This record gives sequence, structure tokens and C-alpha cells, in this order.
Amino acid sequence: MEQELLILVGIFFLLHILRTIYSSLKYRNKIDSKNKLIYISTFTIMISMWIIWFKICEIDSNKIIIPDYLKYFGLLLFIVGIIFFIISLIQLRGVENINHLVTNGVYSKFRHPMYLAMILWIIGYPLFQKSKKVNRAK
Repeated sequence: MEQELLILVGIFFLLHILRTIYSSLKYRNKIDSKNKLIYISTFTIMISMWIIWFKICEIDSNKIIIPDYLKYFGLLLFIVGIIFFIISLIQLRGVENINHLVTNGVYSKFRHPMYLAMILWIIGYPLFQKSKKVNRAK
């Protein structure tokens, strides 16, 4: 388990480096972000990173002992984060094709609703997944 965890963390780190290189080249106008192959590659890297992140949360052997209401609060945060992310993505109508500042809908209330959504699910999922039932002695 520990070796698998280290391998997944290494792969995640390498994919993050690739994503950072893409963002840097895009910022400097060195690549065409509208190129289908680049878009599909970047999308695949991001999906792979999220799949690996969920897998890391599952195989990590560390557990936290918290009350049940906090465990289910973590599940609620995760679900709200996913829903908020989907709403933000629909509002944006694509990820790479925006050349203007979106200021209506969810974006009128939050400057970066996708980041907020990711923070919610990054906190909520491990809180739910890694919690251990509290044994209460009577």
C-alpha cells in the first residue's frame, strides 16, 4: 500500500508539472490553446490528476476519529462542491474559449467559484472518506 501511494503521488506530481508547463506556455502565447490535441491532452491530464487524487484518498491508511456529524458534514461539503463546480462550468460555457470576464450568475457572487468548489470538495471528500467511527463507551 505504501509503495502504491508513493507511486501515485509521483505520477500526480509529474502530471502537475505538465499542467504547469502548459499554463506557462499558454500565458506567454507560445502555444495555441484552441488546438484540439493540446486541449484534449490538457483535459486528460486534469482528469487523470483528479482520479489519482481520489485514489490517494482511498488508499491512504491514516484515519481520523471524528463524530459522525462531522463525517457527514464532509460528505455534504463534497456534494456541494461538485454541484457548485458543475454550475460554474455550465455558466462559463467551456474552459478555454473565454476571452472576457464573466460577471453574471455565480460569477457575480464569487470571483472564482470553481476554486471555491474545488476547495469544498478537497476538504469534504477526505473528511468523509478517512473518518473512523467513534466508539462511545456507555
